[in-house]
Amino acid sequence: FPGGVFDDEAQIEEGKHTELRGELTWGQFMRLRKRMKSRKSQGKDGFTAEMLKSAPQEYLRVIFALINDFLTGCEIQHDFKGAVAILLLKKEQREDLRNHRPVCLMHVATKMATTVITDRMVRNIEDNHLLEEGQEGGRTARSTRRQIQKLIWAIRNAEEEGAKLTVGYLDWADSYGSVDHDALFMMLAGYGFSDQDLT
Repeated sequence: FPGGVFDDEAQIEEGKHTELRGELTWGQFMRLRKRMKSRKSQGKDGFTAEMLKSAPQEYLRVIFALINDFLTGCEIQHDFKGAVAILLLKKEQREDLRNHRPVCLMHVATKMATTVITDRMVRNIEDNHLLEEGQEGGRTARSTRRQIQKLIWAIRNAEEEGAKLTVGYLDWADSYGSVDHDALFMMLAGYGFSDQDLT
């Protein structure tokens, strides 16, 4: 990697790597099914989490097989690859597209498969301490409220000690939509994710 970007960075330790690809067991599938959030919009298949939770075994076996096809690199039918994109209004002025947040509504099997991959990636990241300790967003048992509390403590501590405190606030415009995917995959490879993980 250019400039030794990852020379001093955290890496996935040998023996502590969970493959992102690989079959799901029936027990894992049933636990994942139970975790699916209710009252969410359906994707192209018109199937909701509530329907999945009450579906007969025959249907569940089909979904289970589709997910494992996805996770083991089998050819996926075209219908399961797409998503329905909708725009949710974030702010007033509906006519301005920048005030909307795009959301992709996927086929229920695709949504479950991507959840499995996300869970496995998170396990790799947390078990190998790849994130800075100060990172709160998007992590289990953490929240931005903790960051606010840290800031309050820092302000109080500075007041008590008569110290000068400088605070800077950054707000990245379109942070999710402007990610360079080539750079993202290069960083994941640098952290030790395998070629199989990233294809």
